[in-house]
Amino acid sequence: MTKSKKQTRYKRSRPSPLSTKTGAAASAASSFIENELPLDNAANQQTIPILKKLSSLDVDDRAWTASAIAHLAAENPQTRQLMLANNVIGELSKAMADPNPEVAVEIIGALRNLALDDEVSVLEEMMKKNVFDLLLSHLNRIAQTITPCSTVDASLHDNSKEIPLYRLAEQCLLLLQLFIETLEGALSAVTSSPPILAFMVSTSFPSRKIPIPVIKASLQCLNVLTDDSENTLLSISLHTSHPDLIASLMEVAASGASQPDNQSFSVYDDENRMMVRVLAASIVYNVASATSTSTLSSRSQVMMNAVIPATTSALSSLDVAVTLAKAVELEQEFQVDVVSKAPVTPQTTEDGDMQMGHDHDEEVATSTKVLKAQTAIAILESHFLTVHYALEVLANALGDDVNQRGWEDVNGDQDDVDPMDAAVEEEEDSQESDSAAFITQIMTSTAPSLFPLLAQLSQIESSTTIIPASLAASVQGTRVRALSCLETLTMGVDKSWFASQSSSDIATMWTWLIDIANRTTSNTSNSAVAPVVDLEALEGAVGIMWAMSRGISGLKMDIPYTNQQLDALIALCTTATNPPSLIIKSLHVLSLLVNRPDRIPENRQVGLLLLALIAGSPSTEVVFEALDAIFDVYSDASFDYDEPVFVGCDFLRRLKDSVQAVRVKIKGVDRKRDGTLYARGREALDNLVAFIQYKESERAAASR
Repeated sequence: MTKSKKQTRYKRSRPSPLSTKTGAAASAASSFIENELPLDNAANQQTIPILKKLSSLDVDDRAWTASAIAHLAAENPQTRQLMLANNVIGELSKAMADPNPEVAVEIIGALRNLALDDEVSVLEEMMKKNVFDLLLSHLNRIAQTITPCSTVDASLHDNSKEIPLYRLAEQCLLLLQLFIETLEGALSAVTSSPPILAFMVSTSFPSRKIPIPVIKASLQCLNVLTDDSENTLLSISLHTSHPDLIASLMEVAASGASQPDNQSFSVYDDENRMMVRVLAASIVYNVASATSTSTLSSRSQVMMNAVIPATTSALSSLDVAVTLAKAVELEQEFQVDVVSKAPVTPQTTEDGDMQMGHDHDEEVATSTKVLKAQTAIAILESHFLTVHYALEVLANALGDDVNQRGWEDVNGDQDDVDPMDAAVEEEEDSQESDSAAFITQIMTSTAPSLFPLLAQLSQIESSTTIIPASLAASVQGTRVRALSCLETLTMGVDKSWFASQSSSDIATMWTWLIDIANRTTSNTSNSAVAPVVDLEALEGAVGIMWAMSRGISGLKMDIPYTNQQLDALIALCTTATNPPSLIIKSLHVLSLLVNRPDRIPENRQVGLLLLALIAGSPSTEVVFEALDAIFDVYSDASFDYDEPVFVGCDFLRRLKDSVQAVRVKIKGVDRKRDGTLYARGREALDNLVAFIQYKESERAAASR
């Protein structure tokens, strides 16, 4: 039976792009946000004169203005759109040449925040306004100035002259990350720039005296570059030219510590050192996967000694309940500071100057407290972001070889195959079979430790009574990624793992999957509650149901589903707005649930659904998958439901009537654009004709 396995590399959602800010500029900026710019248009027009102050001769004035713009850009989409409409990118591009690093830090932070909504179009506009080229120039100058092997204390809160440059390096690298993971042109420019690559490498060593935020920013860039499946040259170059870096990253990923000072990277502290360990594991895995000399043995070493330890540590070390409780406490503190004190609103002149009332000192003090609360929440958000990275790394590593072949090498013209090509293909098939067996072995051996962690994170919203608004998106993203990772794991484990589970374990698992599905389904009708993310979570839950149903097939276990749950799964297949991938997973769950003795009414219900999908689904993929389900469910006349359902409901005639419709579906597929789907259709049609003949002969034999 064919199987659709959706593999998605989720776009990484980021916490507040601004690093921690201190001092009068930050306080004034926070005050400006809270009081000067309510969301009415008249007040928003006050952002325009602020832009003029970027060219002030006073460095403190420029720093304040840049900080205010950075904070304004982070506040809400309306303000960002207003600023973009008033050429804020052009003004910031001119200001990037500011000789003061502290001002430049705020400028880069503002540019990053402007891309919070529509990354692609905003970054393309930045490319046109020369921001990308200026960014590379900044990094080149920084690389010539600071010394990564310096003995300077690796803290961004030092008074060293190098520290402002390190802050600037961090912001530049994080903006560069946005460019290279979004725009192909930026990716190509960076991979062909030896000085930029050299700087990234030199600032990626966890063992060197480099501020942790800079190390993380460099590693994030290298992670994007090595994750580019179409360009493996960089990964190969890192493997051959920088074995010291790979060894250092392998050490950190494996043990969570680096030599010679044995500093830990297994803690969720204010600097979020755990992120370094997760990124290290991701990069060494990317490099191992791209290197042609990589063997199953070496990949197994990377998986077991880097990816599994690093991701397991990241997933198990975060106390979700404590983190959420802390965020609730901070939100309450934030609300008290802003609302109860009701500070006086400053007025702005036409030149962008602020005129404060007599309560200005109290206002600044209040803003400082608010800023501290925002900073603390951003740290908590970054901890969830690390969990997101860990889940993504784990899912990608486990899913790389699971069902990769599928139909990808099938084309519609296999009549003439060169013997040499056939030999090569046979060798590749053998290697891929070994690779799939290797991944299955790893999944099965690690499932006892991974499954409980992933199951707990998948139920994060079910087990939490209060979710703070500031972390709602982080919690939702955690659930989606955990479900996706758990789907990959349960699809790939050996059947022996399911055999080791008790009937009560299976029943418990089914219950919480249904609970997750119910929670996500209740939100999908409301477009204001992130329906795409909810559909992703729903699809992940249904995908795990499919894996579980398939895993226990043939075992002395059964899933204790109810008629209401069966109806809900059927509804997923008949909802026109649902994506084909969700419908396909749902119909396969259904076919496995009713492919059991003593399920005749349920089998009839699902069988009629499959016929309806074959005859009327607008999705070609769904039609082909529904055919596969029919072939599996009704493959033997000895099944107790075959006579009353397949024969009694005249399924054979209906399938004969569908042959022409299936041919039409296949003709509607563009062979050049989607040869894979076309090949699947051809095989489905061949199987349909053969299945009809088989069932006819089966009935003829039974009537003798």
